[in-house]
Amino acid sequence: MLMRRVVTALALLLILIPALLAPQPWVWAFFSLVFVMLAAWEWMRLLEPSRSQTSVFFALLSIGLILIFDLIVQDRLWLDELVSPLSLAAALFWIVIVPRSFKGRIQAAWIQAWLAWIFLLAAWLALMALHRIDLVLLFSGLALVWVADIAAYFAGRRFGRRKLAPSISPGKTQEGALGACLAVGLLGLGSLLLPGEGWMQALPRRWFDLLVQVMSDALAAFVLLGLLLVLVILSIIGDLYESQLKRLAGVKDSSNLLPGHGGILDRIDALLPVLPAIMLIDRWLLWLVARLS
Repeated sequence: MLMRRVVTALALLLILIPALLAPQPWVWAFFSLVFVMLAAWEWMRLLEPSRSQTSVFFALLSIGLILIFDLIVQDRLWLDELVSPLSLAAALFWIVIVPRSFKGRIQAAWIQAWLAWIFLLAAWLALMALHRIDLVLLFSGLALVWVADIAAYFAGRRFGRRKLAPSISPGKTQEGALGACLAVGLLGLGSLLLPGEGWMQALPRRWFDLLVQVMSDALAAFVLLGLLLVLVILSIIGDLYESQLKRLAGVKDSSNLLPGHGGILDRIDALLPVLPAIMLIDRWLLWLVARLS
């Protein structure tokens, strides 16, 4: 099992790293597009596990529409215009609709299918936008989510006593969530101390440098911690929401596309709400500095 996980991870890295570093933006757009299409297919399987025809139809529809959409957003102006409103719509989905589902108010499958378009497209657009802004910004945003996930796992195993959401994901604990918050907070503040201009575009450093233009250093650090905490909470919400869908569908993994890892959604569930949130916060900070400085 461990060997399968390692082999799959290495294979993904061999594809991911060249795609990220490719000088042509369409390479990364295409690579991430494939993941979005597969995630859309898995999403429909979770919503309608007994209706494979619906899953196939939704996957084919996703391929056609997103390929057309990809041709449009190659113009950076279209990307800049669309990423903010779609990210805002995705934020409303994760903040308003998803918490209601945790309380038992589950939307109909067809409604959730169309809502998937909002957050999948928003996450994909945010992924491309962050890639175009700066690779360090993109990597650091992804790293924050990965650190939160790893810290939550180990803190939960070592100190976990109280369940976070026992009816949704019995394995997650409040101590694990707290560990994720502490780890990301320390990582964020620690990154401010790194020397060299290469780290200037790292997410915590970039946001701190924007904040200090309109407030004191101490207040900027406090606000930065608050923003990072928001990202951690959103990553946990994304993880819990997918866990809830799998629980309702009666499956352990979203699919078997990634041997040893499960499905695409199992690997990106925490990223789906975080990526649009990063874009929204980044745009808000730029607007704030422009207005107040």
